[in-house]
Amino acid sequence: MTQPLTLIGNEGSPYSRKLRAVLRYRRIAHVWVVGNGPEYVAPPPVPVQVIPVLVWHDATGAMREAAVDSTPLIARLEREYAQRSLLPPDPVVAFLSALVEDYGDEWCTKFMFHYRWADAAGIDWARRQLMRQIDPAVPAAQLERFAQWFGDRQIGRREIVGSSDATAAMLEAGYRRLLGMLESLLEQRRFLFGERPAAGDFGLYGQLTQLCAFDPGSARLAEREAPRVVAWTARCEDLSGWRVDDAQWLDRDTVLVTLGPLLAEIGGSYVPFLLANAQARAEGGEWVECAVQGGRWRQKVFAYQVKCLNALRAQAAALDDDDRAWLAQALRGSGCEVLLAP
Repeated sequence: MTQPLTLIGNEGSPYSRKLRAVLRYRRIAHVWVVGNGPEYVAPPPVPVQVIPVLVWHDATGAMREAAVDSTPLIARLEREYAQRSLLPPDPVVAFLSALVEDYGDEWCTKFMFHYRWADAAGIDWARRQLMRQIDPAVPAAQLERFAQWFGDRQIGRREIVGSSDATAAMLEAGYRRLLGMLESLLEQRRFLFGERPAAGDFGLYGQLTQLCAFDPGSARLAEREAPRVVAWTARCEDLSGWRVDDAQWLDRDTVLVTLGPLLAEIGGSYVPFLLANAQARAEGGEWVECAVQGGRWRQKVFAYQVKCLNALRAQAAALDDDDRAWLAQALRGSGCEVLLAP
């Protein structure tokens, strides 16, 4: 009998919530363990100390292998488990799903970080509640020590990831635009790419678990302006009962029409940052500055986002000539068409 996987994460981690929801939807047997909680057992070594960690077991139940990074983990699960795939069969739609997933993981997380660590009420809530999520019985003195250390560390990282007084209005406007686009889309259908979820849905869902249901400022805004998005986020927590078939995927033309505003948002925000970050990294720069939706963006250069850009370009390059030509024409004017350049 195949041993269940072990997923180590935390309720306050958008990527943990993303991967847990994927496992639930795909009906992949797993056990949820809170990292550093009372039930935690250290997994085999991983390249970087982040959550979530997904662990495979041998026939005896012993931990055999551990891996991190939600996007490649989802890709691995697609290779290892056939049921209830997250990959649309049309390779063009699959590319668009990957783009939306990446936007959720790497750009929308900036909205989450901003609302959590730039607002006094959010800071006071998050620095303590994140520890309570690990262990609700944590002693008060230990809680306060953690709250001070962790909060100070995260606040100190704000400018590094792009959350600053100069970018605050840009981040808040971007979050409200996202809520508006998703609210409108959910009036038409239940998921971004049809009547079943794709990886792109879960990329946005992970960040929305925090924005819509944990951090006070962003949650109040979502409740007021996007109640469908709040409901959708709660609904996606466990889609194990959702009935699926391949007829639920939308064709590429319909996807392009309904996701047009979101693709333009990605092309005006995340894509310029990806390109500028890669250029700054290639030139040996420490900081990246670029134009984003009419404003000036500044943050520290990140090597990981170079990897993200290269992965998207590789997926686009793998399309056949007809599909790539169709996609280039479809994305023209969105700002995303530059991802198809070699």
